[in-house]
Amino acid sequence: MTHLKLERIATALPGHTISADQTREYLRTVYPTATDRFLRVVESTRIRSRSLVLPVEELIAHGARGERNQTYSVEATDLAESALRAVLRARGQTSVDLAAIVPVSCTGYMMPSVDAHLINRVGLDPMMRRVPITELGCSAGVAGLGLSAELARARPSSSVVVLSVELCSLCLQVGEPSPSDVLGSLMFADGAAAALVSSRPDAVGPEIIAGASCLVPDTLGHLATLLAPTGLKLNLSPALPRLLRRSLRSVVSRFLSTVNVGLDDISFFAVHPGGPKILEAVACSLGTGDEALRPSWDVLEAHGNMSSASIFFVLQRLATRYTPADRELGVVLAFGPGVSCEMLLMRWGSGLECGEGIWTVD
Repeated sequence: MTHLKLERIATALPGHTISADQTREYLRTVYPTATDRFLRVVESTRIRSRSLVLPVEELIAHGARGERNQTYSVEATDLAESALRAVLRARGQTSVDLAAIVPVSCTGYMMPSVDAHLINRVGLDPMMRRVPITELGCSAGVAGLGLSAELARARPSSSVVVLSVELCSLCLQVGEPSPSDVLGSLMFADGAAAALVSSRPDAVGPEIIAGASCLVPDTLGHLATLLAPTGLKLNLSPALPRLLRRSLRSVVSRFLSTVNVGLDDISFFAVHPGGPKILEAVACSLGTGDEALRPSWDVLEAHGNMSSASIFFVLQRLATRYTPADRELGVVLAFGPGVSCEMLLMRWGSGLECGEGIWTVD
């Protein structure tokens, strides 16, 4: 039987940051008609700091879609390269060991995709499988891990890299913003991550046992991204937390039942930190205590919502601060457009490498 191991995670952040106090200051600058409600939201997000690919002044001045996307292409490639190089340093990993790369992103558009640009820069094998994922939003990191496991299983004794890069700040909407646009400017941040999944017999780390996707019926209008002349605009329904509270437990239980596991067998959770109301809804639906989601809260407070990259920061935090016991079972969750849910079942194992912490790019 092939065992699929999550061997290493590397994360990367751009060199500019914005604190909660600075967010409040800029809120009035960007949105002069912003109400006191949005100023209070800054506090309720619990986000202390976020990383940005450009200074706030340059983000505010950014123009139409084409200019934003040109910036995305340059900056996303540099940031993704940092995460990729870090993860490939694990145990002397070389490009010839990789069967495939799965790049994920939803905050910009590149064709060829970012992995194609990195083949020569990093020295990747030009014959490797390349499977970009572009339209799964915040859930794409978990989906990428699941797909990487399937690709590694199909080619025994191989390794696959999933690479996430998200520049959410380039989606800042200045003219005629909707409430969702304002909320997005307070919640989202920039970041990148890479993870190495292996089917090699000598691989160590948490085992990826199974994965699944679920599209919650009749929820297409509750979470989406719209392509506008000014770039990507967020469409976020205030009903989303209620939908998760109502449906998540049955979705996760149905997934676990396919491998003869129940929620009572789960000892740890790694959940995408979409926001305070999302994490509270998850805890309510699954019946977990607040401490069970502590890694997710830590990442939200320290970095904000980095879309698909966030889950790798959560897994890194779980491994370095809240390490589960060997062979404990855990669930990895992330939510995306649709409303959709991506899920993994993991069995914890020692040996997951998290590099030297967070790799910063100026």
